[in-house]
Amino acid sequence: MEDNKQSEIVYRRMAEKQFWVTPTLAMFTHMSENGSRDYEGDARKRFIFPGIWDTWDPKTWIPHSAAGPSIGARRNRS
Repeated sequence: MEDNKQSEIVYRRMAEKQFWVTPTLAMFTHMSENGSRDYEGDARKRFIFPGIWDTWDPKTWIPHSAAGPSIGARRNRS
């Protein structure tokens, strides 16, 4: 978050409720959907820094460096 005051409020509420965010687990879910969604127009894109977004394929939401045989392995785990 860019607003420090708002961030403080949100993070304190999350801590009070023992709410955890696990972006890694969310990414594995999206990676298992590989090829079935186009993330270029996804509204959540605004939450990802442009420099990070540029390293991912918007058609699969997989890092360019992760392309190859590992894609099939991820699909087969779902």
